[in-house]
Amino acid sequence: MARVIVSGIPEFNDQLKRDMEKMSLAARQFVTEGADIIGDSAKEQFRARPGGSRTVSKSGHVYYKGTGPYKAQRPNPTIRTGNLRSSISRKYVRQSGKGWESGTGPSMDYAPFVEFGTRFISAPAFPFMAMGVENASERLNALAHRLFNQAQE
Repeated sequence: MARVIVSGIPEFNDQLKRDMEKMSLAARQFVTEGADIIGDSAKEQFRARPGGSRTVSKSGHVYYKGTGPYKAQRPNPTIRTGNLRSSISRKYVRQSGKGWESGTGPSMDYAPFVEFGTRFISAPAFPFMAMGVENASERLNALAHRLFNQAQE
């Protein structure tokens, strides 16, 4: 009868624990940097406001023309004041039961109306966040490969 002797189990378990910690740190870094990449990509979806579209009234209010050559063209929204675009940022990074997660998005109250549209707007939706995520996929894949390969070394 053959006997099998296994040794080194405590050392194996210790190394496995160290590797899991490295991968968790890499996942945290990926989620943090990935959130910033998505935010930057979403900001790139906005069309610049054409020169000459800004006017100031006698009372000092600033107005931007939204008709004629300055009208937003699908699928990208046009920058009017820049508030929506500049409000896009990483809101949080946290560890959940399933791993690491982050939240990136605009903080302006009207952002969902621009992203998803409403029945009251003639041009229903300008999905700048969805397009930002889609356009960031190559950069996210490259980041994931780099970080997780470094963690495995």
